[in-house]
Amino acid sequence: MGKKSFVLGFKKDSLINRGHFGDADMFRIYGIENGIVESRDEWIENGAKDEYETHGNGKKLNSIEQIINGVDFIIAYSVSPNLKKMAEKGRIIPVIVDSVDEKIIIRTVERNIEIINKFKENSESAGDADILKLIPEKI
Repeated sequence: MGKKSFVLGFKKDSLINRGHFGDADMFRIYGIENGIVESRDEWIENGAKDEYETHGNGKKLNSIEQIINGVDFIIAYSVSPNLKKMAEKGRIIPVIVDSVDEKIIIRTVERNIEIINKFKENSESAGDADILKLIPEKI
């Protein structure tokens, strides 16, 4: 399938963001190829976090999409209004993993990358606005 990339949202204390994806303080980009995730030492500050305070704000969504431009999918802890809008656009696929443990999230992505890729293909062809939810893998 080739190399893909995804992003996780973090709080300033380096913990996974439990709230809405757009409320993360920072984003970290990861690559995945041949079922193996490689973290990149690329941290991106979320300048849109405080720019637009209301949830579901289209301008906030556009700003975040520019910040994380080029990623194939995002991993979020919970569904938000802008995540639903992102799913409708179909360019960046939102994936929910109910975990705040980075190692568990990475293992979940590694074990489910074919499902994520298939979901992205189906979403692009059908214009589907569903959000993929994965059960966290145990370590």
